[in-house]
Amino acid sequence: MKKLREWLSLSSREEKVRLAKMADTSIAQLYHLSSPSDYRHASSALAGKIDAASAVLSEENPILPIITRMDVCVACAECNYAKACLNN
Repeated sequence: MKKLREWLSLSSREEKVRLAKMADTSIAQLYHLSSPSDYRHASSALAGKIDAASAVLSEENPILPIITRMDVCVACAECNYAKACLNN
């Protein structure tokens, strides 16, 4: 969740609102997911939405890192298919 925490610290309030809206979640949920914990992880569906939304926002503001689905979802981080797709 380190990447999400970094993204939240670098982004403006407007960018946080946009990420939450684009990912169909709330800012509170994003902060919840960014906290260091072994039991707070996004579902694969939410992780995909956060991945796509952060890529769009990173294009608009290059200082913002792209949050991959593997950064916020344990299942995606362990998935060989996801690992192979990100290496291409």
